[in-house]
Amino acid sequence: MGQAKLSICIPTFNREPFLRITLDSIACQLTDDLKEAIQIVVSDNASQDNTEVLVESYRGLFPHLVYYRWPENMGADRNYLKVVELASSDYCWLMGSDDILSDGSIRKVMETIGDGTTDILLFDRLLSDMKPSSIPRREFFVATEGDLLADSRKDFEGYLHYIRKSQSLGAYFSFISSLVFRKNRWDDIPDKDRFVGTAYAHVYILMKIIAQGALFRYCQTPVVTARLGNDGFLKSDSLDDFYQRVRLDIDGYCQIVNKAFGSDSYVSYKLLNKIEDIIPKGTLYTIYARQRRAKQDLPTKMELLLLNNGFYRKYISIKIKALVKKLSFR
Repeated sequence: MGQAKLSICIPTFNREPFLRITLDSIACQLTDDLKEAIQIVVSDNASQDNTEVLVESYRGLFPHLVYYRWPENMGADRNYLKVVELASSDYCWLMGSDDILSDGSIRKVMETIGDGTTDILLFDRLLSDMKPSSIPRREFFVATEGDLLADSRKDFEGYLHYIRKSQSLGAYFSFISSLVFRKNRWDDIPDKDRFVGTAYAHVYILMKIIAQGALFRYCQTPVVTARLGNDGFLKSDSLDDFYQRVRLDIDGYCQIVNKAFGSDSYVSYKLLNKIEDIIPKGTLYTIYARQRRAKQDLPTKMELLLLNNGFYRKYISIKIKALVKKLSFR
C-alpha cells in the first residue's frame, strides 16, 4: 500500500447511526484511483454504543483505516487533537461524525490541494435538518464571487480583504467539516492544547498558522451537508443552555484571536470588529425567537455578556430594531 495523500479525520462520541451514514458517504466516493490516496482516521471518545464494531466493519472498504478509542471521554478538543495526531497523510480533512459528504467532494478536495502549496483550505457547506430530509440549502461563509486566496507569508492584505468579506463564524473555522490543512504546519504549532476546553482548540492552531505566514484558500464549493439541530455543545433548547453555548463563541474567539495574532495587532482589531458584527446578529434573533416560544424575558446575563465583551454597538442596534418591530404590531 502506498502513502495516502489525504486523511479524513473523524472525531466521534456516541454517534453510531450518524457515523454509519458519514462513512457510507465516504465509501461510495472511493473509486479505484482514490482508495490508495485516502486514509480514514476515527478517534472515539469512549463511546458507549457500537462505534468500534461499526468502524471495524469498514476495513474491507478502506485500505488505510486507523481506529483509536480513548479509555474515557477526554472532551471534544482533545479528541480533535488526537485524530489529527494519528493521521499520516500530507493533508488532513477534519470531519464531523454526523455530517455527510457531498457528491464528488473527495475528488474536489484532492484536486484543490493539488501541488501541496496551500497550507489551509476552507470550503462551504450545505445545511439540512437532523434526518436529513429537507432539501439542503447553501451557506456561504464569505460574501464573494468565486474563491479567495490570501498569502500571509508576504503580507496580510489578502487576509484583511477576506475578513472584510466574511459573514459567518464558519469563515473563522468554527465548523470542522469544512477544514483541510497541511499536517506538518499543524504539527509545528507547539502549544496546540492551549485552548482545550473552549471547543475551539483547532481554531487557535489554524489562526496561529496564518499568523506565522501561510497560503490560505477559501473555496465556495460545498463539500458536506451539515445537520442543523445537532450541536454537540448545546445540551438542551433552554435559554440557559443557549447562553452557555454563546459564551463558548464569545469567550473563545476573543481570547483566541488576541493570542494568535497579538492583542495589539491590526489583524486582531479587524477580526474582532468583524466578529462583533457576526455573533450578536444571529445570537439575538435566536434569543428573541426562543423568548417568544418560552414566554420568558431576555436574560439579563445575556445582555451583560454581550455588553461586557465589546458587542455594545451591534447589540443596541439589533435590540432597537426588534423593539420597533414589536411595537409596529401593536
